[in-house]
Amino acid sequence: GHVLQVTMWAVLYFYDWGAFKSFGTALYFSLANFTTLGASELSLPPQHRMIGAFEAAAGMMMFGWSTALLVAVVVRTDRRARP
Repeated sequence: GHVLQVTMWAVLYFYDWGAFKSFGTALYFSLANFTTLGASELSLPPQHRMIGAFEAAAGMMMFGWSTALLVAVVVRTDRRARP
């Protein structure tokens, strides 16, 4: 799911806004932004910078949600394993 979201953001950056010269660059920027690492050598045009921050916020929420889901699965599996 995370890879799909990163790719969708990259499609938006590259095809809809033309913010980057190649799709690979848009994908790299999107992945760096989604993981909140950031790509200091790249930036969005001024009119789209706030959207980049929203992508970082969405990435933090999605990683948190994924962690919660994995913990729930482990807890449920552990409960079933015990008599």
